Amino acid sequence: MHLVHENLHEADDAVASARKVRGYKQTGNELADRQAELKFALLSERQQAEKLSEQIVQSPERLQRSVAGIQSEVDKERALVAAADRRNRDLHTRNDVVHKACLR
Repeated sequence: MHLVHENLHEADDAVASARKVRGYKQTGNELADRQAELKFALLSERQQAEKLSEQIVQSPERLQRSVAGIQSEVDKERALVAAADRRNRDLHTRNDVVHKACLR
């Protein structure tokens, strides 16, 4: 009887140990999943930080020169557009004059 009782106790211990092992495995799997999620999030954050760091102005003077150059280009384009508008109005005026002359 003592041997049966001892075997039952060992079986109970084995079942309890197996449950603990399953619990540890499940916890390990959950932690591995969480670790993978965190690694992905970290990678995403690093990529975002890299994109943002590319936008940081390293030299205000260089930025100022760049803005001045862009402004100069905009001014040139505006002058070209204004000249094209004047030419267009002049051509319309000439066209109207020629058209009226032809109708007479």
